[in-house]
Amino acid sequence: MAVRSDTREEILRTASRLLQTRGYTAFSYGQIAETLGVKPAAIHYHFPSKTDLGLALVERFRGRYRLWMEDGAALSATEQLDGFIAIYQRFLENGARVCPAGVLQSEFLAIPEEIQKAVGQMVKEIQTWLTGVLDQGRKSGELSFEGDAHDQAAMIGSSVMGALQMSRSLGPQHFHAVVRQLRAGLRPQRG
Repeated sequence: MAVRSDTREEILRTASRLLQTRGYTAFSYGQIAETLGVKPAAIHYHFPSKTDLGLALVERFRGRYRLWMEDGAALSATEQLDGFIAIYQRFLENGARVCPAGVLQSEFLAIPEEIQKAVGQMVKEIQTWLTGVLDQGRKSGELSFEGDAHDQAAMIGSSVMGALQMSRSLGPQHFHAVVRQLRAGLRPQRG
């Protein structure tokens, strides 16, 4: 067997897929090793414990969200919101994958405390960003909604994550229905 050039990255990629399809508590180092054709010791070399692997996964996801937020900062609020929804749309299209934050939150009490803290920080960053986008959109007249932007961000984030979870049993049309309603509720009222 050829030596793999970046075993650590392959471990993270495989663990990410397993996390998003099965959940954190439902995958093992043995499954990762079997998928990659390596011994479990190779996984332990890079990530001594599953908590270490979980923390690395959360940091990887946080990094991707941060990069995405930075890249979209010059876009309009509507474009940024559409991009946010598109992330979840891609999860839906990737066959039974859910968002990392959603799966880790659904298992929150079963994951190690260090991962709980990291997940909380990631979700807070996303919610803070989404609140800023909604504020920007309201100020520019692109978006209209009742109440506080922070509360609206909480509703949007929860709705999109929940719709993605529920689409596993109800089908993709459920996700699309939720997104249509979210968008309809954010349109400026024309007078």
